[in-house]
Amino acid sequence: MERLNKFTIHYQADYTIKHYKQGIAGKDGNREWELEETETLTGTAGETVHFTPKEYAGFTYSPGFTSPEDLTITGDGDLSVSVYYTRNPVSYQVEHYKQSTAGEDGSQGWEKAQSETLTGLFGESAAFTPATYPGFTYSPGLTSPKELTLPDEEGFTVKLYYTRDPVLYRVEHCFQETADAGGNRGWGIHAAEVLSGTAGKDAIFTPKDSPGFTYQPDLTSPQDAKIPETEGLVIKLYYTRNRYAYQVEHYLQENPGGEAASWKRQASEEYFGILGNRSFLGKIPTRAMSTVPA
Repeated sequence: MERLNKFTIHYQADYTIKHYKQGIAGKDGNREWELEETETLTGTAGETVHFTPKEYAGFTYSPGFTSPEDLTITGDGDLSVSVYYTRNPVSYQVEHYKQSTAGEDGSQGWEKAQSETLTGLFGESAAFTPATYPGFTYSPGLTSPKELTLPDEEGFTVKLYYTRDPVLYRVEHCFQETADAGGNRGWGIHAAEVLSGTAGKDAIFTPKDSPGFTYQPDLTSPQDAKIPETEGLVIKLYYTRNRYAYQVEHYLQENPGGEAASWKRQASEEYFGILGNRSFLGKIPTRAMSTVPA
């Protein structure tokens, strides 16, 4: 009886493993794959390829992306396997800070308005949407840190800052009016202006320089006004009429029956009055003294 021996010949073949890392999102939001390295391995034709995934900081091997689906080693050595590594998700904090009102020394700090937890991908820039706060404006130049690339670890924090908008306030210049029949003097608004400043700081204004009137700071209302967080502040400045000295001279007519009548001063008196009020001889002018021609 003749015995036959059967032998199976196993051929060794090379195959290529290409390792791709996920790229950074472009302007269109798409992320391309970037070839990181290539290695050539050897296996037995007809068997399944064997490889060891790489360890890249910030990336995770994603077997579901491996291609082609059929990983059987071919005898021609043309098999190329692509292996993919996606970027790790990273949680980070975004804190929003509003500018506080000015303190007694005029300095201003920051108050945390809110905080949120967002998720991005390692190596990409931290994304965020500035909040909207009435009376405040987001100031991108103050954002911290300047470098917003997400690290491969938790704890990254982005701080956004919102400065206070200027607050409008009104300044009214009230001038003392002439006395009425009862001797009372009211106030009339002769000028008004709208100014702006920072909430919490002193309201700044400049008194008018008006001939015949004097600004009275003690009458300013309200005193030591601070700019509020919202509009509505009205500051009233008061100007009283100046007092002036004037002379009253008494003359007697001489030679009433003569051809040339003359006048002789008999007495002189000094009085004080307020601009615009009636004197013995009419309204008091802005100059220092009013006299009757000799």
